[in-house]
Amino acid sequence: MHQRSLIASPDGKTTVEELVCTSESSKFHTPKALDDPNWFNQKSRETSISQELYHVGYYIFTVQGPNLTVDYYSDDHGNRASDEQYPGNGMPSHVTPSLNFVKKETWGYRTNGKEFIIGGKGNADLTAVQVSFKNTLAKILSGSFANSAIDYTKRVLTRTVNTGWLERNNADLNSDVFILWGMAPTGS
Repeated sequence: MHQRSLIASPDGKTTVEELVCTSESSKFHTPKALDDPNWFNQKSRETSISQELYHVGYYIFTVQGPNLTVDYYSDDHGNRASDEQYPGNGMPSHVTPSLNFVKKETWGYRTNGKEFIIGGKGNADLTAVQVSFKNTLAKILSGSFANSAIDYTKRVLTRTVNTGWLERNNADLNSDVFILWGMAPTGS
């Protein structure tokens, strides 16, 4: 399964993003119920960002100095079965199915940037995104998105919008360059 989440510390003061990477094999996992006793109430500290189940996929991590960009690709067919049932759809288990990979999600970070957690249930107001760097201000003037995508356990997905700045080092530029990730729709 592909699962991006924000995990809060037990005291709720800090968060870290967790990525459970999609399968590159014939083993596919299904999330347990949120009230499963083996979670020991840990799932209450998880905010789901994106999720895709039963797909074969891969990631490309691009590091450019202080930038990190992640591109997630998975097969456009999905609905794969696990173990001896792989690949499903009546094909023999020893045959690799034809896979057509498509980009499903892109996200990123920059060391001088800021992350905004937008949404949850209902409409998400994007005007909270406002940052400055030296003498340059960037903000989203208006906009929202109707957030109806849910994960397997019925939690509404939350959007993360990340910003960053590339310092002006060219006399032809009038300002520093603003970098923005997280405005494109994410998969569910």
